[in-house]
Amino acid sequence: HMTTLLNVENVIFDMDDTILVCGKYYIKCRKDFAEFNAKRTGLPERFCESILHHIDLECTTLANGWGKERFPRSFAAASVTLDILSGKTAAEQSFLLGESVFHAPYELIAGAIETLTWLKDHHINLFLYTKGDYNVQQEKIIKHDLARFFPTSHQYIVPHKSGHELNNIIVDHELNIDETILVGDSMRDEYICLKAAVSQ
Repeated sequence: HMTTLLNVENVIFDMDDTILVCGKYYIKCRKDFAEFNAKRTGLPERFCESILHHIDLECTTLANGWGKERFPRSFAAASVTLDILSGKTAAEQSFLLGESVFHAPYELIAGAIETLTWLKDHHINLFLYTKGDYNVQQEKIIKHDLARFFPTSHQYIVPHKSGHELNNIIVDHELNIDETILVGDSMRDEYICLKAAVSQ
């Protein structure tokens, strides 16, 4: 009934940490990396994790910054940096630690299916607008049967979120922006994209 009050016809959902739990697996991999590298190098865990964080953050600005390879390569690059500082090597093991995040279960957020079902039953147009590696995101969609809510033409998997990409959804489906809401886990990111899309 809230949708009637808001005059909402369309909802654009982010997937990671909005429909599926993802962030905790990335955090666990970073902690595992810090623990592993602290033990082998003698450097503090906090320092090891900080090196990884800064390298990974900078790698997101590269051309394929949200591709599947970035996260484990950041682990390997951070490990090499720690190798130089400590004189010990373990880049391959660190890469495998980073890659393990792609084998996480990514369970659904509590209430996600009920919410999507309710919206679909009330004839709300649902769209998926998610950032990341295409194959990784597709595996999540298939595993959780999300295509029943988001048909292929309503799935937008992008390397970087931007107003231009969001505008593609609006234009492709002739959406009225006043009847559309964007749901995600980062109010800042979603607001920036929506503001940029509206200005196009």
